Amino acid sequence: NSIKGREYGFVDITADAGMSYYYKLEAIEFSMAGSFHGPVMSQPAQPDEAEGSVGSGGSGGPAVPPEAGSSGVYKIYVREDGIYRLTHTNLTAGGVTNLAAWTVGNTRLYNMGSEIPVSIHDEGDGFFGTNDHIEFFGTGLVSRFTGDNVYWLYQATNAGLRIPEVGISGGSTVTSAWNTMHFEEDKMYWEALPDEAPDDDHWFFSAVISAPETTDIKPALQHVSGVTSSATVRIALRGINYTVDHHIQVEINGQILPDGFWSGDSQYVYSADFQQTNLVTGTNTIMITAPGDTGAPIEQLVVNWAEIDYVRTLDSDNSFLAVRPETAGTMSFKVSGLAESDCRVFSINNETNLSLITNTVIQGTGPFNVTFSASLDSNTTLAVASPSGLKAPVLIQEASLPGLRNTTNGADYIIIAHGAFVAASQPLADFRSA
Repeated sequence: NSIKGREYGFVDITADAGMSYYYKLEAIEFSMAGSFHGPVMSQPAQPDEAEGSVGSGGSGGPAVPPEAGSSGVYKIYVREDGIYRLTHTNLTAGGVTNLAAWTVGNTRLYNMGSEIPVSIHDEGDGFFGTNDHIEFFGTGLVSRFTGDNVYWLYQATNAGLRIPEVGISGGSTVTSAWNTMHFEEDKMYWEALPDEAPDDDHWFFSAVISAPETTDIKPALQHVSGVTSSATVRIALRGINYTVDHHIQVEINGQILPDGFWSGDSQYVYSADFQQTNLVTGTNTIMITAPGDTGAPIEQLVVNWAEIDYVRTLDSDNSFLAVRPETAGTMSFKVSGLAESDCRVFSINNETNLSLITNTVIQGTGPFNVTFSASLDSNTTLAVASPSGLKAPVLIQEASLPGLRNTTNGADYIIIAHGAFVAASQPLADFRSA
């Protein structure tokens, strides 16, 4: 909706590599009259082709690990935050062929140039057997270009970082904890909005709010506690008019919240506290209204995401629970509703600062309960998972490393290109090497 010429782009995250896709572009005037352009054909490249130079970190960053040789290095693709388990089965399926000779004690994992601590289960022989596994805390990558964060797994010449084990007892008994539910639907890509930060988020909910208009978001909350404390709602919005003022009115389950105001096309994060007793377990409704009273001839908004901070009970969602304590200190927890008796409990500050909680007691015959104690602060996330709640990577593949760090290569000129341009850039490489 700008009179200025701009470059536009669209990323189809559902497209499969190697397939041909045809797209049309619809231009819509303010009068809502539309005209189509195209179609145009696009064929996504295979992952290795899209990366160009295999010595870079790929979509996960520049993270060729130290000590890594020319073979036996594997890329672990992660898309969501969570505790990941690498088993003999999925490593074999990902092309790891030497597990029988893999010394588990020398396993190392890297991401974005930093070593990531892991927890290793070994049956006792020191090699990676069929019942052994590796666990780590992985995070998704927030980017307009990819959702894959790449971790690098390899066998070094000495032991790598391990997740420390902590076992304590006692503490005050707690029956609830803080939870943040994040709701985001990347349905519409709006490239024309200016970047406010490198790799800014240009994905939004599908509806454009054209004032005066109302839209709603229907988040589902789990195990809402009946406490009388305050909850918090946050909504990230952007105006798609470059200079006008914006005004929104917000309700949650019928409760009227304070209005929000901002100007221009920058991101605005609306935030308001309200009584938690207004929330329900299941579907909740957030109403967002642009009343159209700012005086702007055209006022349009898009919603990026919404979050609700609330207190929930310690009932797991079948096989996984992630919460934050209401207060800091040593506490005793009892988590119920686990699908399996083999339970893992982690205290997480970030992916390099976490611990495995021991001294857990499993009770029941299914669903199962687990009790344990932990010393936590307000920034700690407590993650409880049985095996079916642990995540598996979306892809494991062997990395082809060209040895760019090897000083004997003597490279003076490196060309990094999209896979589609590698052949076209070869004459330049030949010219430079002549």
